Amino acid sequence: MSIVITLVCVILSLGWGGVGMAQDRLPEILMDQYLLEGSEALEKGEPDRAKRAFEKIETLEVKPPPAFLFAEGQLVVAQGRVVADRQRQEQFGEHLRMVSIPGGSFKMGCTSEQRECNDNEYPVHEVQVRAFEIGRYEVTQALWEAVMGGNPSHFKNCAQCPVESVTWDAVQRFLKRLNMQTGSQYRLPTEAEWEYAARGGQESRGYRYAGSNDPGVVAWYEGNSGKETTPVGQKGANELGLYDMSGNVREWVQDCWHGSYKGAPSDGRAWESGDCSSRVLRGGSWLISPRYLRSAYRLGLTTGFRSSEYGFRLARTLTP
Repeated sequence: MSIVITLVCVILSLGWGGVGMAQDRLPEILMDQYLLEGSEALEKGEPDRAKRAFEKIETLEVKPPPAFLFAEGQLVVAQGRVVADRQRQEQFGEHLRMVSIPGGSFKMGCTSEQRECNDNEYPVHEVQVRAFEIGRYEVTQALWEAVMGGNPSHFKNCAQCPVESVTWDAVQRFLKRLNMQTGSQYRLPTEAEWEYAARGGQESRGYRYAGSNDPGVVAWYEGNSGKETTPVGQKGANELGLYDMSGNVREWVQDCWHGSYKGAPSDGRAWESGDCSSRVLRGGSWLISPRYLRSAYRLGLTTGFRSSEYGFRLARTLTP
């Protein structure tokens, strides 16, 4: 339709006696129209549509202007970017395996099966969590190195081991770069999301640890770790198919640290009021005893603190 309008405008500008002249100029008019369509498609990040428009130009019996050659160069760059993004997604694919967690409510804190609780696990409170995604595994050294170009871990030379010795602040930089490279919106889980997932969500069987009452079944800890981290996914999963939530490395979450749950959000969002110089860590690690592997156990440390015990896993909000 736009080509017809353009042609009519040309005819009107030339007068009815210029119909033959307008017909002679039709290839040039079409070329200008296709070039405009292709350029607009490139601006909108639609290289496939731009390619189709430029291919139409190549069928016309007219010499393309320099602007067409420039636009074709832009198309090559855009197509290369798409291929690179696809390759990055394939490269990260296994390391970015996410599990969809249906929403629901649960009792958060020191419920009856937990035992040997700390004061910061009270009061037990009802939380309603919306559906979200969480990483099947802890973030590995391979993924961190692919995104950041280095490996801060103490236990190196183990690509499938969880990355550790990362601060909460460093994790934020990782997330920003990962999202730029993948075009996604990965984040840390909230503390409520983490505990809900560790307990098995709506599939929960009321275990003390994430997936079992026997820590040896689901966790690497002081009794079986050999005093080092282990490749992810080697122990049993919990009810939702999540691995290593009770051991291997502790995991940073998004929330600011509070010494109790008094005033905590009841909707599953991150608690980001108060003094946020310290953030929450959840789950156990290769270094500690079973008491600290419990699904309700929590710890708060400054955002710049790093240790070979501390890593993280990814989360992502599900869009309606």
